[in-house]
Amino acid sequence: MTKKVLIIDDHPIFRQGLISLLAENPELQVCGEASDSDSALKLLNVTSPDLITLDLTLKIGSGFQLLKKIRHTNKRVRILVASMHDDLVYAERCISAGANGYINKEEASSKILEAIACVLNNNIYLSDRVTKYLALRKLEGYSASDGSPETLLSNRELEVFMLIGKGYSTQRIAKELHLSTKTIDTHKEHIKKKIGASDNSELVRQAVAWDIESSFL
Repeated sequence: MTKKVLIIDDHPIFRQGLISLLAENPELQVCGEASDSDSALKLLNVTSPDLITLDLTLKIGSGFQLLKKIRHTNKRVRILVASMHDDLVYAERCISAGANGYINKEEASSKILEAIACVLNNNIYLSDRVTKYLALRKLEGYSASDGSPETLLSNRELEVFMLIGKGYSTQRIAKELHLSTKTIDTHKEHIKKKIGASDNSELVRQAVAWDIESSFL
């Protein structure tokens, strides 16, 4: 039986590439594509897809908020988040919000097809890296109140924190996230308060330490 797929992504090149990839599988049919939240919700109601591939960055609206909205009103549809955002930052949060899988767009086509098949078979898809990360946190006795950046920071704050750890300047972070430097500075102030960093040097130290820890996974 053919499964219908709705693609929600703000990058036309990625959408066309995914459409071409899915066209090679006779059991999959693309029933629509959208680049923003409003169009996506309209198509969802009209096409009744079996699977949604969803990017977190959309032309208008937040992919993460759209994920929660879709899951609140539709418990049946399977949702695979396909994004350029770091999977260690977002994968667990997306699963908690109702996604059935998370894959980085840079993965090979075969991996993307594997993720789609996995999710359509009523399973959860996560990369080996994320699975290992979550297993290690469980072994280390992780709890939601452990005070780690993952639990203290919002999605955007955690993304800024991650880029600080990679050595990005405020200007480069702003360009990477399509935000103003003023907005990035505001995020940094919020992050410092939440993680207990007394100044920018301490913020950078903690961010680099977190990045090094993550790089071993």
